[in-house]
Order: sequence, then structure tokens, then C-alpha cells
Amino acid sequence: EKHGAIMAHGFAKVTNKPGICTALHGIAACNLIPGLAESLKASVPVIALVVDVKTTVRGKNASHEIDQEALLKPVTKWVERIDNTDRVPEMVRKAFRIATSGRPGPVALICPFDIMAAQGEAEVYAEPDCDRYPSRTTCANHDAIVDAINLLTRAKRPVIIAGGGCLLSQAWDPVLELAETYRIPIATTLMGKGLVPDSHPLSIGVMGTYTGGKFGKGQIANQIVAEADLAIIMGSRTDQVPYDDWNIPTKGTSIIHLDIDPEEIGRNFETRVALVGDVKTTLNELIRTCKSNNANFNFETDENIIASRKTELFLQTEPLRLSTQAPLRPEAVCHELCANLIDENTIVAMDASFVCEWVLSYIDTLAIGAHFLMGRAMSGIGWDLPAAIGAKFGCPDKTVVSICGDGAFGYVMNELETASRNNIKVIEIIFNNASFGFQKHYEELLFGRSVETDLQDIDYSEVARALKCQGERVPDHADLKKAFIRAKEADGPYLIDVVIDPSATPPISWFDGFEPQK
Repeated sequence: EKHGAIMAHGFAKVTNKPGICTALHGIAACNLIPGLAESLKASVPVIALVVDVKTTVRGKNASHEIDQEALLKPVTKWVERIDNTDRVPEMVRKAFRIATSGRPGPVALICPFDIMAAQGEAEVYAEPDCDRYPSRTTCANHDAIVDAINLLTRAKRPVIIAGGGCLLSQAWDPVLELAETYRIPIATTLMGKGLVPDSHPLSIGVMGTYTGGKFGKGQIANQIVAEADLAIIMGSRTDQVPYDDWNIPTKGTSIIHLDIDPEEIGRNFETRVALVGDVKTTLNELIRTCKSNNANFNFETDENIIASRKTELFLQTEPLRLSTQAPLRPEAVCHELCANLIDENTIVAMDASFVCEWVLSYIDTLAIGAHFLMGRAMSGIGWDLPAAIGAKFGCPDKTVVSICGDGAFGYVMNELETASRNNIKVIEIIFNNASFGFQKHYEELLFGRSVETDLQDIDYSEVARALKCQGERVPDHADLKKAFIRAKEADGPYLIDVVIDPSATPPISWFDGFEPQK
């Protein structure tokens, strides 16, 4: 059930249609919680259909009975028990409507066994505009849009901060149009990765703590956001990690915040102009108003400075990206992935923990859209493989690459059997450092030592073969390219167990100057 909810999330993210998952009652319903919690925080519509004990035995300690409404309420937008067969179509329509409109998110319908077995009389019809998201979009009011334009006219160094809501809204075209028309740099949050290609001259990368350390691409975004006198925040919850513990934008920066959810605007930063509405719809109206009013902006964006900072960082990271050492540097693994496996037709599902930070800095965005899936809203490990399976089911014509650490893979390796049994071609890449790396190095950073964070040296390609998938282990750099090519040409799920340097840490700012234990 846990992985089914995550699969539904992956399907929803790449199709813009709500994902559906089911569960029995009791402990099965409990298993939905991690997946639904991620969907709630990430604003992804998932509809969970959950069985319950018969209405005639409720409250009698029936087998597996638990208060499922109370259980699921904190991790859903809406939860409802169906106690009348005549209301089933009404409740199903409402589930789709709530899941896909406003800030999208998961909902749960609970249906007792006896209601599922009964017949009823009701008019059955669908609401076609709610079969995908965002549905029933709204636009910020005109006066607020004019206020935003007036604030822009007084700015010199504006920056766009694009969050995951921009992808949910499919707003990549108006975001790029606004940026290109008026030469505004674009930073993204972690969940916004995929909105703009890294090669775009106005793209400054993923901002925040997890990319802002030494050799991280976020250094550029963090610096430019810190230097901005106006930040246009779009589709972002302004959460802790992307905003570097809320130290960027810096105090005194004027804020325009555009979000579908009015509760998010002003949550963490003083906001000069609030734009409450769908990102795509509102941006299109803002651009139209700018053009019709002949808005005149005098921005000082210097694309040469952006380009020179990118070049400087590219040269600084070259020894890591081109390293041939063994065990392998994770940056070099990402480099070879980009060269031999990942292209514009690839979806990358990444786990939380260290692998996510390496991917954010070292695997470029090539195509616009939901090509990067990550469980970073709640950061639960063991998320990538089921999300990848759901994504492949939703987009069978795309290459789906799933990346996780060996510690995280231990949570979810059984789903390789699911992929094999259903012939779902996903490519699983294990960054194997024989440890819970994030936990290990963070403990060493804080306490000078780590406790119970080392794992055994396991060849997970043997596990893959036991679960009826193909797989191989790669201990040396010379074998990487051929392994990736074999994985791409394989006719079923394929796992590559890459042995990486256990002392390697990603470009998280906390680890700057930290020397891991050997």
C-alpha cells in the first residue's frame, strides 16, 4: 500500500492526471500514510480508495478496525466515509474535484464492506474538467497584477524564483516568456527543477542549502537571489531548504508572491504584492497587461556575468566530473549518465538523501516539464523506485531512470519483482557506498563519529537477478559507459549497482570544510 500510493504519485506527476491507489482496512490503511503525506506536501493529486469494516460492526473491535478518518485526515486534503450507496457517484465526483482543483493534493474515500456489496440508485456522470490538474483555475485580480507591474518598474535587479507549483500549473511557457521578454534570471526550488533547461542563458539553477555548498550549482542561484532587489516567487511554499533557512532572499528585498493557495503568501517573507491564483493563468494575464500598458522596465540583468559564473563553476567541478578513481566519484557517475543514458526523452526519479543533491547539481535539465521526480517534500527514503514504476506506466514511451542510495534501496527492493512481473522497463541506478550516507556524515559532522550507519558490502545486481530483473555491478569507471548502454538496450527492468566513494558528500552548504572519516 505504501508503494502503491507512491506509484500513483509518480503517475500523476508525469501525466497531470490524478493517480489512484487502493488499500484494505487497518494496517493496510496505515501503510498509505507515507505516500499520501508526500503527495500532500508536494501538491500532487492522488485518490485513495480504502475499505473499512462493515457498518453493522463498527465500534465493536472488528478485525483490523481503526478510526481511518482520523488516521488519514492529517495527510489528505479531504477524507470521507461513504455510508450510503446512493451517494457513491456524488462522493467520487467530489474526490476528483477536490484532488485536482485549487492546490492539488490527495484525498481518501473510505467505503465499508457492506456498502461496497450493496446496490443503490443514483445519477452517474463525470465532471470532465476534473479528470486532470490543475482544474477550474483562477486568476489573480487585476488590481493586484497592476500593483505587481508597478513594483517591477521600480526594480533594478529582479529575479524569478520558480517552485513546484509552476510545474503543476504547466507554466513553463509564460515563465520563460516573462523572463526572456524582460531579461529576468530564473532560479528554481528543488521541486521546480525541470521548469527551464540549464543551458538557457537566464537559468541560474536550483537554489538553497542542498546545492549551495562547494562545487554546487546553487552557489550561482543563491548569490543572484541574495543580490536581487525584487524576487518574484511563483508556486512555492517558501520552505526551509530552498530558501537556505530563510536567509534568501535577503531582508529588504521586495517580494511579489504568486500562488494558488493564499495561506502560503506571506508565510515566511514580508510580501509587497500578493497574487492569488493559478501560476500559468495569472502569468499570462500579467504579461498581457504589461504589453497592453507598454510597461517600461529598466533592469540591470547582465547575462555575461551569469555566463561567466557558470563557466567558472564548470571548470571548478571538472576534476570531479571527469574523475576515473575507484571507488567512483558520484559526480563522475552523473556525468556519464548525462553522456550515455539521459536525454530529452528521459524521466529521472530520485530518492531523498545524498543522491538527490548530486542529481540537482550534476544532471542537467534538458527538456521542459515534469522530467524530474523527487520525494523531497517529506524526504522519505525508498521513494524513487515505486515513483519510477508509476511514471513509466503513465509515460510508456519515455526512458525512466531511478536513482537511489543503497540504504534507501533496502526499503523498496521488492518492487523490482513488481516491475519484472508487469514488464515495466525502469533502469535503477544504485549509488552504493555501503552506508546510510547522509546519516553517517551528518553524525560525524555534529559529533565527530557515527553510530550504526555502516552497511554490508552487498552486490544489489544479484538481488535484481533473484527478482527476475537484469543487473550488473560497476566498481570501475571504465565499465560505466557500457553498463549504461546495456541498460538502455535491455528489454526489461535493469539495475546497475555502482560502487561509489564512501567519503564523498554532496554540495550541501553544511559540509563545506568538513572532512569525512576514511
